[in-house]
Amino acid sequence: MAQATSPSGAKLYRLATYRADSAAKLTSAVAAFSEDRTSPPERQTVADFLEGWLENTARPSVRASTYETDAGVVWHHLIPDLGRIRLSRLTPMRSRGR
Repeated sequence: MAQATSPSGAKLYRLATYRADSAAKLTSAVAAFSEDRTSPPERQTVADFLEGWLENTARPSVRASTYETDAGVVWHHLIPDLGRIRLSRLTPMRSRGR
């Protein structure tokens, strides 16, 4: 795992099997953040996060068929229900009736 802190105090983490891979992922994330291609963490919504995950993490690392399945779940189930919630305000929900 690699970690960096932005000037605003936001923490960025990246995980990978090998140390060099996680460092490379973190460098890429810091560059994207500094180029303002992503929302600041305190303003990022679930939809922003999932769209970024699909393009930057899932697409390069999985087969096309897996990507299509993941994208379908994200676009048809997750974003319509949770997309407008800010990540900073996302909390676990209690299951009803259990």
